[in-house]
Amino acid sequence: MKTKILFVDDEPLVLQGLKRLLRPMRHEWEMTFVGSGPEALEEMDKKLFEVIVTDMRMPGMDGADLLNEVMVRYPWMVRIILSGASDQEQLMKATRPAHQFLTKPCDPEVLKETVVRTLSLRNVVSNKAVREVISKLDNIPSLPDVYTQVVEALQADDVSTARIGRIISRDPGMTAAVLKIVNSSFFATVRKISDPVQAVSLLGLEIISGLILSAHLMSMYESSSAIGFSFDSLWRHSFETATLAKKVAATASGYKKTIGDCYIAGLLHDVGKLVIGINLTEEYKAIQDRVRAEGRLEWEIEKEVLGSSHAEVGGYLLGLWGLQDSMVEAVSFHHNPSESLVEGFTTLAAVHVADHLEHKLRNTDDVYAIPEPDEDFLTRIGFFEKIPEWQAMAKAHLRQVEDG
Repeated sequence: MKTKILFVDDEPLVLQGLKRLLRPMRHEWEMTFVGSGPEALEEMDKKLFEVIVTDMRMPGMDGADLLNEVMVRYPWMVRIILSGASDQEQLMKATRPAHQFLTKPCDPEVLKETVVRTLSLRNVVSNKAVREVISKLDNIPSLPDVYTQVVEALQADDVSTARIGRIISRDPGMTAAVLKIVNSSFFATVRKISDPVQAVSLLGLEIISGLILSAHLMSMYESSSAIGFSFDSLWRHSFETATLAKKVAATASGYKKTIGDCYIAGLLHDVGKLVIGINLTEEYKAIQDRVRAEGRLEWEIEKEVLGSSHAEVGGYLLGLWGLQDSMVEAVSFHHNPSESLVEGFTTLAAVHVADHLEHKLRNTDDVYAIPEPDEDFLTRIGFFEKIPEWQAMAKAHLRQVEDG
């Protein structure tokens, strides 16, 4: 069955150019081309599309307004926006409803790769209702203390991009938000960016201020109706897993970027728990009740209740937002790395080990089962014998943290 894609642009010549350039895809894609937002909504009333690619600047209903409507009416759709390189004001407006941004004019190969890669993520989360919840998300809430620190730092007389980046790198929600924006082709970076400090430097303080203070892409976590959900506990686990992943990577890889990527992947590895805990509160409670009653691993029960674990939910969200493949892979498979295709020591290996170490050292509640390291996977990549060394390193780190 062909993938149904809707293209929207008020310039007839642009639409004609897209038709010509994408003609080789006609055997795989069923493409519809319209010249305005209202026309697009009419077409969506007639048939179910899987992807919408829209220009930003259009008279009347612009691209951001259109995608806001799509997000409400057709939450399963992948939402991609095209924008000129100078349209920073329009970028701010589109940050929430758009999953990804492409620079106009767009290379057809880039467009094809973006669509194919994003649609392939549907295999990760089989439950359509869960995919809709993920697709509707426009931000990941941040820890109030960290959010406040960023706002205060932005308003300080001696504000610097490095300082802002370091604060953001302590919080999963803010980190995901800036990486989503900086990795759009709008900023024309040669490679995917995974360092929040570098991301803030590339985006600039004006855009960061707009994202936080005006666009509100980054919001404070307030409360959750899910019984048993603790944002603070999740944040501590994520931060410590990130720190341990960096330390694990330092003993196995001398490549500085790999070590930095391991920290960020560790910080983001449980964003799926946040998605489930805040947006699927009844299901979350049912999962927690079964975890306590049955003494089984949380992610296994999640798969039984939702069809996907929090790892896969988080990987789907980050992939939808265009983060790099190694990051998405590390988040998606951090509980079951043997199901991935990776060989050798990667970001996934570091996060898998760090997650186990943090749970093992911090667990004080006997009703929760602790995920064990994947012996087959670690043996296959030649690192299982390093577990005792990593355990000793993690214990030393924990003592240091507790001693202040």
